[in-house]
Amino acid sequence: MHDGRIRKATVRPLGALAGGWRQLPPRVRRGTFLALVLGALYVSRAETLPWLSRFFNVGQTPVPVEYVLVLNGNPQTRPFVAAAMYNSGLAGEVLVTQAGPTPETEDGLVLREDEIIRQVLVARGVPVEKIRILPGEIASTYDEARSLQRFLDQRPGATFAVVTDDFHTRRARWIFHKVLEGKSDWMHFVAAPLDDVQPETWWRTERGATIYLSELVKFAYYVVRYGRS
Repeated sequence: MHDGRIRKATVRPLGALAGGWRQLPPRVRRGTFLALVLGALYVSRAETLPWLSRFFNVGQTPVPVEYVLVLNGNPQTRPFVAAAMYNSGLAGEVLVTQAGPTPETEDGLVLREDEIIRQVLVARGVPVEKIRILPGEIASTYDEARSLQRFLDQRPGATFAVVTDDFHTRRARWIFHKVLEGKSDWMHFVAAPLDDVQPETWWRTERGATIYLSELVKFAYYVVRYGRS
């Protein structure tokens, strides 16, 4: 009898807690759940956080392709990887998407990112005639996938690789597979490392933590919004 009273006394608070959780707005529940997940990851960071970087990085060993596309976002490393592929005979041409304007580029204070990438490629030995700027300004990875889709529509069966940051390869692959449905057999993703962030210890720097936690939130949004990658 005493044990039964204890069980009832325990069940009632748990039931009230569950009921209160269900009454919270969906946005609050999602935010609380995400905070709990991030907190758990931080507590077990030495064991779990290196796994997160390995999960995000689905880069493949480069293979010979006709075209290699450099995604906008990090001209410090991505064009160098694409240039190395070309110089090694692993790519016939380098494709670059056209970055959208910013106040700084419109005022002439900085170069557009596609121009920076083009200059890096030339400086690393890629002939100008082997660099192709895809038409259409882009503002996201999805836009870049659509730009490549339009290019490949005129070149059925063409093989290509996409170069992006290592932590971005999984989400980028998901986007390109969705947009380029039916062409995934000819697609490879090549990971470009970050100069100042080590994948196995990314949480030890402010920039690394910002990059990976931002990518985690974006990836979670894609899974909730569009389904599994």
